[in-house]
Amino acid sequence: MCRSVAIVRPIALPSSHTRIGRIVGITASGLGVALVGLTAFGLAHALIIVPIWTRLLGGVPFAVGAGLALAWAFDELARHRGSQSIASGVQFGAVMFLTLIPATALEAAMRWFGLRTLDWAEVIPAVALALLSGAAVGWCLTRRRDTSIAFAVAALALMFVSAGPLPVAQSIRGAWLSLAIAPICLVAGAALATLRALLDTRSGAMGSPRSASALRQAQGAPSDPLRSESRGEGQGPPD
Repeated sequence: MCRSVAIVRPIALPSSHTRIGRIVGITASGLGVALVGLTAFGLAHALIIVPIWTRLLGGVPFAVGAGLALAWAFDELARHRGSQSIASGVQFGAVMFLTLIPATALEAAMRWFGLRTLDWAEVIPAVALALLSGAAVGWCLTRRRDTSIAFAVAALALMFVSAGPLPVAQSIRGAWLSLAIAPICLVAGAALATLRALLDTRSGAMGSPRSASALRQAQGAPSDPLRSESRGEGQGPPD
């Protein structure tokens, strides 16, 4: 009788599982960076102006939204550029801070020339500039529309969590607080990269080729099914 050959196909994760993994990673890192950013902003505000620790609770929803949006944009950037190191995170934070500059420059110019209206005529241009700045940065970095959308949303969320354009023209302390937003963005970017690396380290072990081979061996199958199949095909019936 011919020997039976057991063919075991390589284990492959379904695409929906990959999407779920991305969502979990974005959510976890977004919540983490929201906590880091909110704490850093509270510390900067306490050092430069006055402590507002009790009032920070009101900013938690905006911080969470900004954290999730930033995590989404960083995820899109890492997917298409293939790097999510701490250096990449810091660069991402610097780029996101730069998206605040156009709306901040517009608000400062309107304040200096006495053109501020404090209504939708001032809000709409600031929102449009934030969206355009984010979309332009995302497109320049990856030349992809999905990344541009993610960066546009992240830039708008960052402006909202900053309570609008940076107050560089309001006062000296406002200018210092605006400058403090830059290192906060850098720290937030580094935190995003660190959190994503930790999450990938914990979740990537089970999806690695080495783990798949170990699982096949535990099931009693050969570690390389294709090689085993080729050996089986070359064996004829016993004499």
